[in-house]
Amino acid sequence: MALTFPLLLAQFFGPAAVTEATFHLAPAVKQNRTRGGNIIRTGYATRLWQGTVAISARNHAAVAAIEAKADWLLEANGSFLVTPKHLPATGAPTGTINSTNGRTQMSFAGLPAGYVIPAGSFFGTSKPVSGRTVRHMHRVLEDAVANASGITPTVSILAPLELHEVAGDTVWLAGPVIEAVVATDDYSPIKAAGAISDGLSFRWVQKL
Repeated sequence: MALTFPLLLAQFFGPAAVTEATFHLAPAVKQNRTRGGNIIRTGYATRLWQGTVAISARNHAAVAAIEAKADWLLEANGSFLVTPKHLPATGAPTGTINSTNGRTQMSFAGLPAGYVIPAGSFFGTSKPVSGRTVRHMHRVLEDAVANASGITPTVSILAPLELHEVAGDTVWLAGPVIEAVVATDDYSPIKAAGAISDGLSFRWVQKL
């Protein structure tokens, strides 16, 4: 089957033998200090998830497929799906947005009674927007425990909801994904030494 962008987890990021990885919400703030010492911080853009990946050293044949796809991702339209590799993709697979309070507070629905979404958990949404699928990821800042009806109290979240993320939308709790691109200024290609290929690393940035 011919590959298309974005590359699915199973086609690139999932099987990649990652030795080091980061996954965080990058700041988008300008900070200035007044003559009197006051710190003034101003947000200037949407905060995007980003991270770094380093692939483990292996024999040339074992790393060849990942290396080829990594180089292909440097195309202008190259993109791939990523997920927080350091957290297990277990638990309830999906729920829904029950209600929102502004863009940084929400409650969940459609969960098993008594189900706990621990603080720090990631969750994702996926919606068609202008002919393409737009994926968002958020993080729960406090425990959310479902009642007998499968609904949680309102909790605070990291990464504000977008205007098109509304009540009734499906949320992915197990293995949420977002679309990302390779940051071309932070791409380090393979270095071959004897029978071993090593050194493939790159930074990725969320694509909206």
